[in-house]
Amino acid sequence: MASVTPAFYSVGCNRDPNAVDWLNEEHDVVAFGSSAFVAIYDPKHHEIRCTLRGSKGVINAVRFVRRISAGESDTVELLSAGTDKTVTVWRVHLQTGQVRSAH
Repeated sequence: MASVTPAFYSVGCNRDPNAVDWLNEEHDVVAFGSSAFVAIYDPKHHEIRCTLRGSKGVINAVRFVRRISAGESDTVELLSAGTDKTVTVWRVHLQTGQVRSAH
């Protein structure tokens, strides 16, 4: 049986200027709204790490928030807001790239 692996992903950013945020520091990660999804992009490796579904409407704002809690310095929270009036809080583990909903 033949195996199939994707060779190319295409994800476009929503047109709202608040729909993108860049966590530069030492991690260099970009998050942006793409329709009703949030895409996590790694500019160093030129790849989409994952897409997150947290809204039924178009994502019009995303923002990284650095966590200061002891023992969680490699974790950030990502807020996404959609036109359906929902805000989702995502917890992003920067070392592993694991993302989970934190609301």
